[in-house]
Amino acid sequence: MRKVCLIIILLSVLFLHLTENAFAQKTLFYDSSQDFYSSKTDFSENYSCNLDELEELSISLSKQKKFTDLEVVYNKCIEIYPNIPYLYNNRANLYKMLKKYDLALIDYEKSISLDKNYKSPYLGKASLFVVTSKEDEAIEILNGIIKRYPNEASAYYYKGLALFFKNDKENALKNFTLAIKYAKDTIRSAYYYRGNLYAFYKEDYKKALADYTKCINIAKKNSINHIHLTSSAEVYENRAIAYYKLGDYNNMIKDFLQAIVLYEKEGDFAKTQEIKELLEN
Repeated sequence: MRKVCLIIILLSVLFLHLTENAFAQKTLFYDSSQDFYSSKTDFSENYSCNLDELEELSISLSKQKKFTDLEVVYNKCIEIYPNIPYLYNNRANLYKMLKKYDLALIDYEKSISLDKNYKSPYLGKASLFVVTSKEDEAIEILNGIIKRYPNEASAYYYKGLALFFKNDKENALKNFTLAIKYAKDTIRSAYYYRGNLYAFYKEDYKKALADYTKCINIAKKNSINHIHLTSSAEVYENRAIAYYKLGDYNNMIKDFLQAIVLYEKEGDFAKTQEIKELLEN
């Protein structure tokens, strides 16, 4: 009982820290339609490469985290086929993940110049602007996409992120909800960010718990197309906080222990130590 009481006191401090930082930090988020192997069905007839093989190679190299090799692959493809929009889009997605933001922007714009009706580079460019703190530019692009494609889940998701980082919590919540409505469980991080808003803004811990749980369950059925994912460790950590606020201390401890395991796998030993010290007191 004494151990649980001490944990509860420490969690009160941790909760305040998370509340202050929940809307200020930008983490990797799931890029729903911006996977490296996003494609168009009407590519040029002179394209001699087998698209399925390129997808398989992209997936294999990505899962092995051989991103330098993957960059070489797309460089070679673009050298041979310089007029295929989706190759530039895919390389831009890779550059964005590698934080080569200037190169990513050049490739997105090149992709758009080759096919102004190709939606993916517009979404990619908007997400790039979100990552680089150009939220207003991102929202302008996304509003245009939503006007043309009112059921485009990714546009609502990125708009939700832009509003989230602008601290417009209410409208961010609305856009994450629309993203979830249209995405059919393909945008895992929409549940994570909406869960954060329910927990740290609305203080509706039951809804937060439901969203974190949904996020975790989608991860358990993770498809090979899910490259950009919110850290599972963060989801378990925040769900532990939700359990704490709801008075479920057993599940709180279970989630903190799972977060430790996942943070260790991710190499985030500072977070691992922080939670260990919390549970050991």
